[in-house]
Amino acid sequence: MTKDRSHQGASMSLTVSLMQYPSNPATHMAKHAAGVCKNPHIPEMGAPGVDVRKGLFQVSHHTTLSHTNLTFAIDGLSVNGFTFGAHLANIYYNSDQRSGRFCNDMFGNPDIAALTEHMQTYWTLDAKQLEAALSFIKKGLHLYASHLDESTQLMKLWAKEERPYIKMDVLEKSGARNFAQEQLRMLVPTIFPSGTDITLSLTAIFSLWHTAHSPEMRALTDKMRDIVLELWPDIGYMFDEQSRRAYDFVPKFTGTPHLSNEPVARFIGHTGDFRKIIVPDEQDMSPVDLLPYRPKYMDNNGIEVHSEIEYSVATMGQDQRHRSIRRTEPRFTGGFYMPPVIEACVQKDVVLAYMEEWYTLRTLLPESLVLALAPYGAVVNYRKFAPINGFAHEQAKRACKLAQGEIRKGALLLRESMLASEVPGVEIAAELIGSPCCRNGGICTEGVYYCGISLAAIREGDLSACFGPFKV
Repeated sequence: MTKDRSHQGASMSLTVSLMQYPSNPATHMAKHAAGVCKNPHIPEMGAPGVDVRKGLFQVSHHTTLSHTNLTFAIDGLSVNGFTFGAHLANIYYNSDQRSGRFCNDMFGNPDIAALTEHMQTYWTLDAKQLEAALSFIKKGLHLYASHLDESTQLMKLWAKEERPYIKMDVLEKSGARNFAQEQLRMLVPTIFPSGTDITLSLTAIFSLWHTAHSPEMRALTDKMRDIVLELWPDIGYMFDEQSRRAYDFVPKFTGTPHLSNEPVARFIGHTGDFRKIIVPDEQDMSPVDLLPYRPKYMDNNGIEVHSEIEYSVATMGQDQRHRSIRRTEPRFTGGFYMPPVIEACVQKDVVLAYMEEWYTLRTLLPESLVLALAPYGAVVNYRKFAPINGFAHEQAKRACKLAQGEIRKGALLLRESMLASEVPGVEIAAELIGSPCCRNGGICTEGVYYCGISLAAIREGDLSACFGPFKV
C-alpha cells in the first residue's frame, strides 16, 4: 500500500516519502501478536488486548512492534549520512542505495548552491568556515572532473586487456566511464546527496530516532517519525524527546595523512575448528543464499573468521551490506586510497595535499561537518567477525569481477593472509574466497551481467583471471 506522504526539507531537498505501509494499525498488530502468545487460538485482528504502551513498549516486549514494517524512499541524504549514519550501527533494515559506481550523473553538474544551503541548514558557520568548506568541496570536484575523460580512455584499454569478452557496446557507451567514476570518486567529498529505498520495522524506526547521532540523522528520523505519527498518532509516546541522544558521533582520527595503493585485509584470529566447516554446495548459494535456512549448515555458525580491515570510506559503505557479519567502530587512519586510475592520472603530491587540507579543516570546522566532508578515499580501520555462512556469502560476492576493485583486492589479500597462517583447516575457509565462476569450473552465475573474463581458460584450470593482478 502506498500513500502520497512526503516530508521535504530545505537541505539538498531532503525528502522522505512513504512507499508502502501495513493495512493494520501498529497497535492492532502489536496487540494481535501479544494475543497469539497468550491464547490457544489466533485472536481476531482489532480485538481488545494488552495495553501497548504499558504492557509492551515500556516493558521492552518489542518483538510485537517489529511486525509493523514501512518502506521509505529517501532522497537528498548525503553519502556520508548513510555510511556514518543510517547504515553504520543498525543491522535491522533492507535498503537499495543509489550507486556511486554506476550512476553517471551523481557527481556531474554539482549544485553548489544546494550544498551551501545543506551546510548552513545543519551547521552554524561564519563566512570563513563556509568558504573553507566550499573550497575543499570544489577542489575535490575539480580533481574528479579534470581527470574523468583521461581516466575513461585508460579504463577502456585496461578493460579490453583484462576482460577479452566484455561487451564492447556497453564498454563504449557507459562501462568505461563507470569504471573510471568508481575509482576517481575517491577524490570527492562524501557530503554529496544520495538516495535509497529502505524498509524498517517500527522498532528500528524509533530506535534510529532515539540514537540519531548527527545533524542529518536527526533530520531524517524526524521526517520518518512525522510520517509514522500521521498514520498512528496514538503512539507518539514512543518518540520521547527527553530520552533522545544529545551528542554526535565522529570516528577517531588515529594517524597522519599518507597515500596507500592497497587495502588491508588481515587474518587475525578465529573461533571454532575450521576442519569442521560444512562446505556450502554451490546450488545452495545461487541464485538464492540458502545457507542460513538449511539445518545442515547450522554448525557453521560456531566457526568464525576474524580480520582487521583498512578500506576507503567508499568500500566501507559496500562492506556494510553484509549485516550477518559484526564490525567494530571505524577509525580514520590518515590514509588515502589510491586506486590504479588515480595513481596513473593524478599527481601524488596533489592528492596528499588534498588529504592534508581535509585534516586541517578539523581545526576550523565543527567535527560533524569535517566528517561529512570526508573524501570517499579516506581510509578507515575496523575489525570484522564473520560466521562461516555469512563469510561464504560475502566472499563469493566480493571476489567476483563485478565487485568494486578495492573490496575485491581486500578479499584476495585476506585469502593470502589466511593461507599463510598455520591454523589447522584454514585452507578450507580460505577456499570459500573466490568468485563463483572460479569455484564451480567456469560457470558464471551473473547472467546478463557477465564481466567478460575468459571462462574457457578457467575451465582449463587457468585461474589467473580470478586471483591475478588487475586494474579494473
